[in-house]
Amino acid sequence: HYEVAGRAEGRGFARVPSREEIVRAMVDTAGRGVELGPLNQPMMARRDGFDVLIVDYLDTDALRAKYGTDAHPDVDPAVIEEVDVVSRGEPLVELLGVEGAFDWVVAGHVIEHIPDLVSFLQDVERILGPEGRLALAVPDLRVTLDHYGEATSTGQVLDAHRERRTRPT
Repeated sequence: HYEVAGRAEGRGFARVPSREEIVRAMVDTAGRGVELGPLNQPMMARRDGFDVLIVDYLDTDALRAKYGTDAHPDVDPAVIEEVDVVSRGEPLVELLGVEGAFDWVVAGHVIEHIPDLVSFLQDVERILGPEGRLALAVPDLRVTLDHYGEATSTGQVLDAHRERRTRPT
């Protein structure tokens, strides 16, 4: 698009920051945090020096076995982050056994799998310290595989909370 329109209009070309750069700018990267479901694309990888607890729905070996197949050619199982805690959908405060212990929680493309968004946000608030931050990378309905799907309404989010859903619809 830049070559077709931008250059002709005299607009400058600027590098677009990566999702990791955007998310890292939102949190205290010197602090301790939790990353939810990073698979092979962690935003706060230990190999990059972050003090991070990894939570996922399967352990490391199970993730590598599931995603290290021809069915998932875009996933390199060698770079799947080591999972510290396996979640079965229980509240984070229950799973981790702490309150107010983290400076940040990061999740990339996880929020769309959360059946009760309100309870999730309340739970994250409980494990964060007073200055803690939640940083989310969320799907852009305009450019995802689900672009033909319907966006979730506020009413649907509130219904899910009222019903205390534990599984996505």
